[in-house]
Amino acid sequence: MSNDIEIQREVKKLINKILKLSGKAMMAGTKKERKKATKALNQIIRDEKYRQIAIDILIESLESKDIDVRTVAVVILGEFRDQKAVKPLRKILKDEEEGIQEAVTEALKKIQEAER
Repeated sequence: MSNDIEIQREVKKLINKILKLSGKAMMAGTKKERKKATKALNQIIRDEKYRQIAIDILIESLESKDIDVRTVAVVILGEFRDQKAVKPLRKILKDEEEGIQEAVTEALKKIQEAER
Protein backbone atom coordinates (compact mmCIF):
# COMPACT_ATOMS: atom_id res chain seq x y z
CA MET A 1 0.00 0.00 0.00
CA SER A 2 2.68 2.51 0.94
CA ASN A 3 4.55 1.51 -2.21
CA ASP A 4 1.48 2.56 -4.27
CA ILE A 5 1.47 5.95 -2.57
CA GLU A 6 5.17 6.43 -3.31
CA ILE A 7 4.64 5.45 -6.94
CA GLN A 8 1.72 7.90 -7.21
CA ARG A 9 3.89 10.70 -5.78
CA GLU A 10 6.67 9.95 -8.23
CA VAL A 11 4.23 9.80 -11.14
CA LYS A 12 2.74 13.11 -10.06
CA LYS A 13 6.21 14.73 -9.91
CA LEU A 14 7.11 13.36 -13.32
CA ILE A 15 3.86 14.52 -14.91
CA ASN A 16 4.25 17.93 -13.29
CA LYS A 17 7.73 18.25 -14.79
CA ILE A 18 6.57 17.10 -18.23
CA LEU A 19 3.66 19.51 -18.17
CA LYS A 20 5.85 22.45 -17.21
CA LEU A 21 8.39 21.71 -19.91
CA SER A 22 5.69 21.00 -22.48
CA GLY A 23 3.86 24.17 -21.62
CA LYS A 24 6.95 26.31 -21.99
CA ALA A 25 7.80 24.67 -25.30
CA MET A 26 4.24 25.07 -26.56
CA MET A 27 4.19 28.74 -25.66
CA ALA A 28 7.65 29.87 -26.74
CA GLY A 29 9.60 26.97 -28.18
CA THR A 30 10.82 26.26 -31.65
CA LYS A 31 8.74 24.16 -34.02
CA LYS A 32 10.80 21.08 -33.09
CA GLU A 33 10.34 21.73 -29.34
CA ARG A 34 6.59 22.21 -29.79
CA LYS A 35 6.39 18.92 -31.69
CA LYS A 36 8.24 17.07 -28.90
CA ALA A 37 6.05 18.71 -26.25
CA THR A 38 2.90 17.74 -28.11
CA LYS A 39 4.13 14.16 -28.39
CA ALA A 40 4.80 14.00 -24.63
CA LEU A 41 1.38 15.43 -23.87
CA ASN A 42 -0.32 12.99 -26.23
CA GLN A 43 1.30 10.10 -24.38
CA ILE A 44 -0.12 11.39 -21.09
CA ILE A 45 -3.52 12.03 -22.66
CA ARG A 46 -3.78 8.44 -23.90
CA ASP A 47 -3.15 6.84 -20.48
CA GLU A 48 -6.30 7.42 -18.42
CA LYS A 49 -4.61 7.08 -15.02
CA TYR A 50 -1.88 9.61 -15.83
CA ARG A 51 -4.32 11.79 -17.72
CA GLN A 52 -6.48 12.32 -14.63
CA ILE A 53 -3.45 13.11 -12.47
CA ALA A 54 -2.28 15.63 -15.08
CA ILE A 55 -5.71 17.27 -15.29
CA ASP A 56 -5.81 17.63 -11.50
CA ILE A 57 -2.34 19.21 -11.50
CA LEU A 58 -3.36 21.61 -14.27
CA ILE A 59 -6.57 22.61 -12.51
CA GLU A 60 -4.55 23.33 -9.34
CA SER A 61 -2.17 25.43 -11.48
CA LEU A 62 -5.05 27.70 -12.53
CA GLU A 63 -4.78 29.27 -9.06
CA SER A 64 -1.10 30.14 -9.42
CA LYS A 65 -0.08 33.76 -8.93
CA ASP A 66 2.18 33.43 -11.98
CA ILE A 67 0.32 34.45 -15.15
CA ASP A 68 2.56 32.25 -17.30
CA VAL A 69 1.78 29.17 -15.21
CA ARG A 70 -1.96 29.91 -15.42
CA THR A 71 -1.80 30.50 -19.16
CA VAL A 72 0.15 27.31 -19.84
CA ALA A 73 -2.31 25.34 -17.67
CA VAL A 74 -5.22 26.79 -19.65
CA VAL A 75 -3.65 25.96 -23.01
CA ILE A 76 -2.85 22.39 -22.00
CA LEU A 77 -6.29 21.84 -20.47
CA GLY A 78 -7.72 22.85 -23.82
CA GLU A 79 -5.59 20.15 -25.44
CA PHE A 80 -6.87 17.55 -22.97
CA ARG A 81 -10.46 18.46 -23.89
CA ASP A 82 -11.83 17.10 -20.61
CA GLN A 83 -15.20 18.19 -19.27
CA LYS A 84 -13.76 18.26 -15.73
CA ALA A 85 -11.88 21.45 -16.65
CA VAL A 86 -14.90 23.48 -17.76
CA LYS A 87 -15.98 24.81 -14.35
CA PRO A 88 -12.45 25.82 -13.23
CA LEU A 89 -11.79 27.43 -16.62
CA ARG A 90 -15.01 29.43 -16.48
CA LYS A 91 -14.03 30.58 -13.01
CA ILE A 92 -10.84 32.19 -14.31
CA LEU A 93 -12.59 33.90 -17.20
CA LYS A 94 -12.90 36.71 -14.67
CA ASP A 95 -9.09 36.92 -14.50
CA GLU A 96 -8.07 40.48 -15.24
CA GLU A 97 -4.98 39.45 -17.20
CA GLU A 98 -5.76 40.18 -20.83
CA GLY A 99 -4.12 37.21 -22.56
CA ILE A 100 -5.54 34.59 -20.26
CA GLN A 101 -9.15 35.38 -21.13
CA GLU A 102 -8.43 34.67 -24.78
CA ALA A 103 -6.68 31.40 -23.89
CA VAL A 104 -9.60 30.31 -21.69
CA THR A 105 -12.11 31.05 -24.44
CA GLU A 106 -10.07 28.96 -26.88
CA ALA A 107 -9.70 26.08 -24.38
CA LEU A 108 -13.45 26.06 -23.68
CA LYS A 109 -14.16 25.96 -27.43
CA LYS A 110 -11.89 22.91 -27.81
CA ILE A 111 -13.62 21.12 -24.95
CA GLN A 112 -17.04 21.95 -26.34
CA GLU A 113 -16.05 20.71 -29.82
CA ALA A 114 -14.81 17.43 -28.31
CA GLU A 115 -18.22 16.86 -26.72
CA ARG A 116 -19.97 16.90 -30.09
